[in-house]
Formats: sequence, C-alpha cells, structure tokens
Amino acid sequence: MLSRPPREPRVDEVDLGLVNAADHRDSRQRSSDIGDGSRPVVLQVGPSPGTPGGMASVLQELLQTDFPGYRLVVAATYGRRTGIASLTTAVGTAFRIVRICRHWDIAHVHMSQYGSFIREGLIVIVARFLAKPVVITLHGPNFDHHISLYPRLTRAVLNRADHIFCLGRRQQELVHKVVPDIQTSLVMNPISVASRHFESDLSPQVRGHPTFVFVGEVGHRKGVDRLFAAWPSIRSTLTNASLMLVGPLTDGVQVPDLPGLTYMGVLNREDLQKIMRRATMCVLPSRAEALPMAVLESLAVGTPALVTTVGEWENFVDCPAVTLLDTRTASESEIVESLAHHLVCAVPADRTTAIEWARDHAGPDVVARQLASVYDTLRKPGRHPFATRRHVNLDRHRRYPRTN
Repeated sequence: MLSRPPREPRVDEVDLGLVNAADHRDSRQRSSDIGDGSRPVVLQVGPSPGTPGGMASVLQELLQTDFPGYRLVVAATYGRRTGIASLTTAVGTAFRIVRICRHWDIAHVHMSQYGSFIREGLIVIVARFLAKPVVITLHGPNFDHHISLYPRLTRAVLNRADHIFCLGRRQQELVHKVVPDIQTSLVMNPISVASRHFESDLSPQVRGHPTFVFVGEVGHRKGVDRLFAAWPSIRSTLTNASLMLVGPLTDGVQVPDLPGLTYMGVLNREDLQKIMRRATMCVLPSRAEALPMAVLESLAVGTPALVTTVGEWENFVDCPAVTLLDTRTASESEIVESLAHHLVCAVPADRTTAIEWARDHAGPDVVARQLASVYDTLRKPGRHPFATRRHVNLDRHRRYPRTN
C-alpha cells in the first residue's frame, strides 16, 4: 500500500527541547524545560527525526532510548531541504544554541560527507567557540572519497572534536590518518529490536511466496540496477517471487515494468516494518555504504539480509542471518549472476537468530551505554557547571522558520 511521505516536522517541533528522550511520544508536550538542572543535556545535532534517511532513523532511535544519566535534545540542522537550502536551518540552529549555551552541556554532531562538513561543521566550530565538549559520529558512505577531495576541511572540522565515533574499523583507520591525535571508538547504529519473532503473523500463502524487499535510495549507489538485471533470472526459477522497492527515486532511475516488481514509494516506519517482517530477505546490493540502517532494521524484525562487501561489511561477518555478496574483485556481470543465485537459494531462516544478533550488537541499550561512557569522560569539573544550570523558557526562542 502506498503511503504519503511523513509530514516534515517544523524546526520548532524537533529542535532544542521539544523532542527529547523523555518526551518523544508527545513532542509538543513541553517546550520550556531543556535546562531543568536534573541531568546534563546533550544536543544531538543532525536531521529532523521522522524525515527519510538513515541518520534521521538513528536520532529517532536515540530519542526513544532510556538514556543513562543524560537528557538528549535534537538540534536540527536540516529537514527535507538539503544542499545549499539547508544552510538557513543550520545557521538558525547555530544562533539558537549560542543564545541558550548555558543550558546544554555536550554537542554530539552526526555528520556524513561533502556538504555536511560545512553545515554540521558550523555547529562543531560554534560549540568549540563556546568551550563545550564535541562528539562526532561519522555516517558517510563515501568518506574516503570525501577526504581525497577536501583534506583540509576534513582535518579542520575533525580536529575540533573531543571524541569521534566510527561505524567500523575501516572508517576508524581513515580518521586516524587524518587526525591521529583525536580519540575514537567504534559504535553501531542503534535499532529497536522486536520483543518476539513474527512467524505466527505469516499466513501459509506468505510463507510459500518468496518476497524480497529493497530499502533505501532507489539509485545507482544502492545498486538497484543490479537487482533489475538479476530479476528476470530470479523470476524464471521462482515464478511466484515478488520484489518490493521502498525509498525515494534518485539518479534519474526509472523503475522497469517487470513481473513481480512493485515500487512502493516512501513509507513511514511502521508500514516499512510490516513489509520487512513478512519478507523472505532484505536485499541491498550497494556500491557504497557506511553501516546501512536498512539491514539493521531488517534484522531487528527477524528478517535475513543480503549485503555487499562495501563499507563496514565486516560488522556482519559473525551474523548468521546476513549473506555477504563479495563484490571486491568481481565484474558487474559476475555480481548480477551471484546476486540471482543467492536470492534463488534463499530459504526462510530462524528469525529469532537475527533478532538476538541485532539486540546484542545494536540494541539501543547497548549503544546508549557506549555513548554515555564517552560523555562521562568529557564532564570536566569546572568546565561545564551542570549543577548551576538554570531553567530556561524556550518560548522566548521559538521564532523558527519552517524547513519545508
């Protein structure tokens, strides 16, 4: 079923105290309690929660987590408007965090690549100017290419961080080459895990009907063209198989009219999870990735996944529910042939195994403890007066522009 893209939240609905770990389910409930003095406040800087994309999903997961000892508040730097148009939102956020600088304590900035180092990099520079601790998490799928294009910008931004979280060892090695003196650690993207498996939800017709789902930008980077090329071969063997594509169209891609293939558009998270948990496998034959949220989302509801050996694929080596498609030395024709073979041979797996792996490696509680341990090291006596922080009324700071 097609669904409208979720309405983009206004900045004043998601920014600086209106969406936080305590009030996420009712984002308009409280608008004036960012600095209530009870817990240190950590700004989570990045996209507005609820907008499409993996980084937005990460922030949404963090807000839903019972975070130990800290209050998380989103400082949104962009929504649906990206590129140059998003700079207006980022500049506005920079001014606001300066105006209420006495009422937050740590800036945790989520960055990707290219223009993100200007947009979110602005927040990093402002936070350092205010003598606040800065933590960065890097999410970009082409970070190595970014470094080669903008080495000075990369070094200038990363050097201002107190700590950098990396999504895998490859990314961590790149960071050490650029800024060898900055502390780093590894972290997974957090994902809420199903409390049970869903075998009982599947009708006999669904169990006998191979269903594959592709989630993400429907474009060249995510390798959807490889799926298009492999699909006729798959359907010749699995005559009742179906493939659902979920996500925005990019790179001018036109979805071909192939038997069993359906483009679902952009779905809200609830509808996406329903599709995922009824699928035989989530397929992501990408050419470039960091740590794809789609794979973690799939594992979290018990559905196996297929990923290529790009980005931080080594994180999934020990996961029995993930099939690794080796693309490191293969030609495109070999990749397409191997992809078709893996999907034809895919069999329903033990969904409990996938859920348990996701819970143990990327559960919100696991990630929250990792983040909190770093936040604890940045709480230097005398530098950030948590105990003397006063209550601030954010109604005085709510003249925000819309992001759409």
